[in-house]
Amino acid sequence: MKRTLLAVGLLLCGSALAVNSTTAKPSFADTVWYSNFAAVKANMAKHGYVYDSALPQKGTNDRLFTGVIDNVPVRITMWFNNKDQIVGTSVIFRPPSYPSKQITIYNTYSTFLDSKYGRGKETDTRQWKDEFLDLRDIADGKAELSKGWFFVDSGYLINLQVSTPYVNNKDVYASIEYVSPLYDVEVDRRSKASDF
Repeated sequence: MKRTLLAVGLLLCGSALAVNSTTAKPSFADTVWYSNFAAVKANMAKHGYVYDSALPQKGTNDRLFTGVIDNVPVRITMWFNNKDQIVGTSVIFRPPSYPSKQITIYNTYSTFLDSKYGRGKETDTRQWKDEFLDLRDIADGKAELSKGWFFVDSGYLINLQVSTPYVNNKDVYASIEYVSPLYDVEVDRRSKASDF
């Protein structure tokens, strides 16, 4: 319910979501939503991704995988709830020493996801759209580039973006997030368990 309200609110405000009225349940690497870690690990291995570690945050059950997509190293975080069910995935593209490739990655996956799920809604916060998109503007927080697909009938969400991750405010990465309807429930559970 919260995510549906959030999606509707973001649409009204012109943010990066498109409503796709399909019953699609998009996931990364054909992951079956709400599978347990053992099943997800086997599926990821089948697709060539390597289990790296459990993420050491209090109250979480998240797992990290690594791999390569289109010759670009990726870091894949699989979010699990406290029932050991997968509820979301974040794929961060990490091309070594080619930060400008992030825009190319964004454009490639934007076109691919549009062709697969219908046109997503894009947010580009540059003041003048014909100006050159400088990655320094994104790194400095002066610009944002994102595109989203919200599947109203199933409640799933995909978000594609070029941004600076909150863990590192100097590098710019392209990323794709796949989020299930149970993701908000898990975020609420984690916030209640947090020391903050």
